[in-house]
Amino acid sequence: MSETDHHKPSDNESTNFYANRKTAIQEVCESAEKLKADFMEQMEVKLNAVINDVVHTMQKADAVDRYRINTSSSLSSSNKDSERLSRKVSVTGKLPEKVFVSRPSPLTELLQVTHFRTIHHIFIATLILIVLHTVVLDLVEQRTVDLGLLRLMWAFGRPQMTLGILLTLEFCGLVVLYPAFHLWSTLRLQAKPDLTKMIDYLAAFCFLVFLTGMMCIPAVIMWKNPLPPASGATVTMEQCRLLMKIYAFVRSNVPRVVKHNSSSQSRASVRKQKRQQELSKVSGKSLHSSENEDGKRQEAEDVTKTSSSSCVQRRRNGESEIFNTKSEELKSTSRSNTVEETDETDRNSQLGTWISWNDDKASCPSYSKYLYFYVAPTLIYKDNYPRTSYVRWDYVCWNFAQVLGCIVYANFILSRYSASYFINFGHPNHPMTVLQFCNAVFSMMAPGILGLVLGFFLLLHSWHNAFAEMLCFGDRLFYKDWWNCSSFHTYYKTWNILVHDWLYTYIFKDAWEMGLAKYNKALPTILVFVISSLFHEYVLSFSFNFFFPVLLTLFGGFGLALTFVRYADSSVGNIFIWLSLMAGSGILASTYTMEFYARLNCPVRIDDSIADFFTPRFWTCNAITWN
Repeated sequence: MSETDHHKPSDNESTNFYANRKTAIQEVCESAEKLKADFMEQMEVKLNAVINDVVHTMQKADAVDRYRINTSSSLSSSNKDSERLSRKVSVTGKLPEKVFVSRPSPLTELLQVTHFRTIHHIFIATLILIVLHTVVLDLVEQRTVDLGLLRLMWAFGRPQMTLGILLTLEFCGLVVLYPAFHLWSTLRLQAKPDLTKMIDYLAAFCFLVFLTGMMCIPAVIMWKNPLPPASGATVTMEQCRLLMKIYAFVRSNVPRVVKHNSSSQSRASVRKQKRQQELSKVSGKSLHSSENEDGKRQEAEDVTKTSSSSCVQRRRNGESEIFNTKSEELKSTSRSNTVEETDETDRNSQLGTWISWNDDKASCPSYSKYLYFYVAPTLIYKDNYPRTSYVRWDYVCWNFAQVLGCIVYANFILSRYSASYFINFGHPNHPMTVLQFCNAVFSMMAPGILGLVLGFFLLLHSWHNAFAEMLCFGDRLFYKDWWNCSSFHTYYKTWNILVHDWLYTYIFKDAWEMGLAKYNKALPTILVFVISSLFHEYVLSFSFNFFFPVLLTLFGGFGLALTFVRYADSSVGNIFIWLSLMAGSGILASTYTMEFYARLNCPVRIDDSIADFFTPRFWTCNAITWN
C-alpha cells in the first residue's frame, strides 16, 4: 500500500462527515426559522398594541372634539333656534313638538374620555375613604360597625304603608285609567251627535275627579300618618310622575279620538247618501220596466182580439215571441244592475286601499303602547319610540350599583354635617346665635352642592339609564350639559329634560297657542314656574311632614327673576350660575334641616294639626337669639 492510499479517507468517514454537516445545517435552519417565528410573533403583538393605542387615542380625541363642538354650538345655535322659532310662531301660531332620536346621555359619552373618567374614580375613592373613616369611628366610639345602616332603615321606614300607597297609585294608573278612556272613546263613537257633548262633559268631570283623588288622597294619608323622609319622597315623586304620565296620555289622545269621531261621522254620511242614490236608481229602473211590461201586455191582448180564431198557431208564435222579448229585457236589466254593482264594488275596493272604512273601534291606542309609555323614562306620549336592539345587563347592574352608592354617599354627608351643626337646634337650653347660624349656613354650602350633584347623578343619569337599557329605550337625553350654562334661562332647559319637555309640551305650548301670550309673552313662562315650584314644594313638604316654603321662594321668586338676566361673558355667567347653586343649596339644606330638628326638639304649642303643619317651629320655638 502506498503512502497516498494510507492518507486517503475511507468511505465511512466521508459519509459520517456529510451526515453530521447536514444535521448541523438542518439544526441551524430550524433555529433560524424558530427565531424568525418568535420575532414575527413579538413584532405582531407590539404592532397590534401600538395600533390599538393609536385607535384608542383617536377615539378619545374624537369624543372630546365632538363634546366641544356640541357644547360650543349649543349656546351659539340657541339664538338661531329662537329666531327660527319666533318666525314659525309668527306665521303659523304653533310651537314645535318633541322629536325623539336615539342618542346616549352626555355623561355616558364623557365617561369614555380618560380625563372625565378619572373624576368619576375620584368620587368612588372618596366614598371608600368615607366608609373606612366611618368604620374606624364606629369601632372606637361604639365598639361596633354601623355604616349608617340604622339611619337608612329609619329614612326608608314604614315600608308597609309606603308599599300600600304605591300599589294603589299603580292600580289607578294601570287598571282604572286606560279602560275608562277606552270606554269613553267607544261610547263617543257609537253615540248620537246630540249626546256627544254630554258624554264629553261627563268624561272631563270624571277625569278631574280622578286627578284630584290621585293628588289629595295620598296627601291626606301621609298627613295623618307621617312617613319618614326617604319613604315620603318616594311616594310623592312617584305620585307626581304618574300624574304627569296620565295627563300626557289623555292630553295627547283626546284630539285623536275627537278627530276620528268627526271623520267617521262624515264617512257614515257619505255611505248613507250613496245608499240612498243606489235605492233611487233601483226603484226608478223597476218602475220603468213595469210600465213597459204593462204596455206590451195590452198590445198583446189587442192583437189576440183582432186575430181570427183560425190563427191558433200564429197566436202561439206571437206569445212565444212576447215571452222571449220579456225574458231578454229582464236579462238585460239584471245584467246592467250587475255591472253597476261591480263598478261600485271596484270603486269601494280602490278607495279602501287608502281609507279605512272600519269604524267599529275608536282611534284609541292599544294597551301595550300605553303600558310601554307608562314604564318608559319619558313624560311625552308617542305611539312609537326609538328602540335599541338588545339589553346590556352588565350596564343595568352597574347603574343600579351607582344608585346604591349615591344613596350611601348622601347618607354619610348628611350624618357628618347636618347632625353636627343642628342636632340640638330648637332645644330650649341650646339656642343658636346669629353668628352660629351664619356659620352653619356657609358650612352647609359645600355638602349642599355635593348633594345636588349626587341627586342629579342618581336620578337623572343612573336610574333612568338603567330603566332605559332594560326597556331598550333609545332616546336617553335626560339632561344636557347644564354645568356649562351661563344663564338660568339655559340652565332650567338643560337640567332636567324630562320635566322640561312635559312643562313645555303640555303647559307652555298649550298656554301659548290658547292666546295667553297675547297679553304678555312672559305669562306662559310664569305659569310654568308657578306649577313647577308648587310641585317641588309639595314633594319637600310631605317628605319632611311640614310646610316651609324656602324652595318655593327661591325657585318661584328669585329663580324666575334670574331667567331674564343675560351675561355677555359666558365665563362670568357660568361662575354666577355655580355661585348661585352653591348658595341656594346651602340655604335649602340648612333651613330644612333646622326646621326638621326644631320639630324634634321643640314641643308642640299648637293644638290644631293643620295649623301646626303650616306654622314653622323655626320661629315659634325661639331657636335663634337675635340679640
